[in-house]
Amino acid sequence: MIEGRGEELFRAQDTRAVLQALGEEVPADWPSAQVPLANAHGLHARPAKELVQVAKAFEGEIRLRVIGSSEPAVSAKSLSKLLSLGARRGQVLELAAEPAIAADALPALVAAIEAGLGEEVEALPPMAAEVASEAVEPVARLSAPAAGTRLQAVAAAPGIAVGPAHVHAVRDFDYPAQGQGADAERGTLEAALAAVRDDITALVARSNQASVREIFNTHLEMLDDPSLTEDVLKRLQQGESAAAAWVAVIDSAARQQEALHDALLAERAADLRDIGRRVLAQLCGVTLFEEPSEPYILVMDEVGPSDVARLDTQRVAGILTARGGATAHSAIVARALGIPAVVGAGEAVLLLSSGTPLLLDGQKGRVLVSPAEDELAKALAERDARGARLAAAAERRHRACRDPRWPRRGSVCQRR
Repeated sequence: MIEGRGEELFRAQDTRAVLQALGEEVPADWPSAQVPLANAHGLHARPAKELVQVAKAFEGEIRLRVIGSSEPAVSAKSLSKLLSLGARRGQVLELAAEPAIAADALPALVAAIEAGLGEEVEALPPMAAEVASEAVEPVARLSAPAAGTRLQAVAAAPGIAVGPAHVHAVRDFDYPAQGQGADAERGTLEAALAAVRDDITALVARSNQASVREIFNTHLEMLDDPSLTEDVLKRLQQGESAAAAWVAVIDSAARQQEALHDALLAERAADLRDIGRRVLAQLCGVTLFEEPSEPYILVMDEVGPSDVARLDTQRVAGILTARGGATAHSAIVARALGIPAVVGAGEAVLLLSSGTPLLLDGQKGRVLVSPAEDELAKALAERDARGARLAAAAERRHRACRDPRWPRRGSVCQRR
């Protein structure tokens, strides 16, 4: 229960399933398969999410462990559990599945891992898999930055923010692979699209910045893209549920964007994924984010433009993300709203405990974990001085020119 596996325990149908939910080893009679991991950055959030989606297509338990690690096998349908393994390139993954589904599930999972789980992968050097499988030392795991750690990341929105971390974990969406019929699933999808369309339209209406309105108008165009809708409807005709079809189409379109050689165009995939999450949340009846009642610094894997636009600027002090870039639409929205942001700090920040004090400099792209009193006081003084300068500049912005080198003649300043 402490590890958040209460639902898995509740659904257990027999003694074996109960033992698995309590962290026991996978039964010996479960078929298994081994496959080396070739992804350059290991099993990080994006490929792990792809693996979860493949696993969820099968009605039964599937578990995964890293050969040579002391960590027990975890559910292949849990994104957070997969990330906790810290699997790296070259290590060998062992998959085990219930006998009833193993013949179909194991080949599909192995093929997905060998294909790169949505990423382009290079072949492993010869013998790399054997070396990894023979390792006896425990796998080095990702750990949260310790107190006093300085992180250098990407400056996304200027300003200095101080506050406790509020770590927003990636949500696991639970939905069936098969639907209740094409007509019923189409109605469900159209209702979800309409709800998200109304929500985005409201964001456009209340945005004061033209740049922000333009971003969300683009989201509306993406939402109404006929090619996306057509691809989803084709999958519904094949018996998939609205959620499963929507996830598959959005993920495919986003990967195509990410594969482009132009970095700016590739970052637009974040907009597709942002829209995709909003619609999927509607389909699954899930609330994506609930803000704390006290001031905080939001820590997320990757924040979407609509996530930022919905934040209460009176409560959120700043934004820190594991991934993302300064040219992403979410960064543009953060700058427009005056929310300091640092992005691309690495997945270790997702392991911070909520409540950990953070000092964030969105101008320099720096983060200090649990800062000392003197460092905190210096940063606060710099923040206050910057605020005073901005306020003074705003107050003077409409004044006429008074530079002595530019004597005023009528309403025009002319140089001597």
